Amino acid sequence: MSSAIPAGLWHIRYGKIADNWVSVDLASVLAQLGRDVFEGEGWEAFDRNEKEPPKP
Repeated sequence: MSSAIPAGLWHIRYGKIADNWVSVDLASVLAQLGRDVFEGEGWEAFDRNEKEPPKP
């Protein structure tokens, strides 16, 4: 499991932080808390060869 690494974007207005946009891998955060938001249908099953990927 990969860890969530936030990347932020700050908008400075009049010398102060006006907005702080942050991108977080919410699925990884929830997985660390024990919640599988994909209910076993995520790509990990394909990575472990437990499922066959869909054909295009």
